[in-house]
Amino acid sequence: MKKHGIPVEHSILLLTGGANNRVFRVTAGERSWVLKQYFQRDDDPRDRFAAEHDYYTALWDAGIRQIPQPLGWDRDKNLGLFEFISGRKLNPGEITPNRVDEALAFIINSNRCAGATRLNAASEACFSLPQHLATVERRIRRLQSIADQEARDFVGHELIPKWQEIAAKELSYRSEQKDLTDDQKCISPSDFGFHNALLQPDKTLKFFDFEYAGTDDPAKLACDFFCQPRLPAALSYRDRF
Repeated sequence: MKKHGIPVEHSILLLTGGANNRVFRVTAGERSWVLKQYFQRDDDPRDRFAAEHDYYTALWDAGIRQIPQPLGWDRDKNLGLFEFISGRKLNPGEITPNRVDEALAFIINSNRCAGATRLNAASEACFSLPQHLATVERRIRRLQSIADQEARDFVGHELIPKWQEIAAKELSYRSEQKDLTDDQKCISPSDFGFHNALLQPDKTLKFFDFEYAGTDDPAKLACDFFCQPRLPAALSYRDRF
């Protein structure tokens, strides 16, 4: 790579910590960017590239700057290029009411963007009680494939019977509940929480990773926020949220 005819040192470094996608830090001289290659598998129909592209585009076009700037997209190669954010992950003790309010402001701003109303359904979106129950059922059934015998016994003998009891009660109590109407749905980043945020030098947060984003039930958005295990927000903030 050259700038004004002078060679510029450049590198591509694979970053660790990603679950499905491959993320690289691309450096040329003193400048850096983030290059993301989106995971795609034949038996997983979710279009992570499209979900993130549409969400980032809607927010950035609306002037929301609580996200890294998207700089380029390559649909054929499933690549997205973003500004590199200097920052660090929060520590558990740094999740304060002000940080929760910052996350809430991001959600509120996202739901005010006109372009976001055209987003598709979020990954595992639920718009009715049966859909919520089916999502939990799928996740619990997956646990039956755990290798550890003691864990499988717990799932089969305790977790599944308890879950079936809860699901039956919910269906009997709320049998008349209707599906959510469009005005009851929200725009959700889906995999949302402080695990997908970086604290910048100016002490504000930037949020990222929106490959499951789209429209969803506000109740599921709240569950996504409080149930993620990597950097959880305390349940004492639930009413505030």
